[in-house]
Amino acid sequence: MIFDYVKQPSQIHPSHPWIPRPIIPVRLFHKAVDLDVYALIDSGADASLFDAQVAQDLLIDLEAGRKQTLYGVSGHPIEVYFHKIKLQIIGSKESIELEVGFTDATAYTALLGQVDFFMHYQITFERAKERIKITPAKP
Repeated sequence: MIFDYVKQPSQIHPSHPWIPRPIIPVRLFHKAVDLDVYALIDSGADASLFDAQVAQDLLIDLEAGRKQTLYGVSGHPIEVYFHKIKLQIIGSKESIELEVGFTDATAYTALLGQVDFFMHYQITFERAKERIKITPAKP
């Protein structure tokens, strides 16, 4: 599957008002609930992280999950609660099961990271063409 990057406002410099980002549509499943969100594919993120509101929308008892403290690029600790969900890239027939973290300390609704998402897919960033290619990883 190929997805075009999504252009979003940039905070870097006035000469660069927009920045293209690798954001894709995904469908999340937990028990009988599903939810569509846009997720940033983040090769620098160890784990996939979702905003705590996503857990609420999926009817997940946030604090019933495995609690862990993570440190981001800022060095500040954030509390994350891990839960198993299913994820489907919209446009794909397959879904995968992941253990993802939910937190109220993320700037994005959804980040897809190395330990879970990247283990299931081969990701090719084509920044010059402003697109991303995603194919299932070979076992």
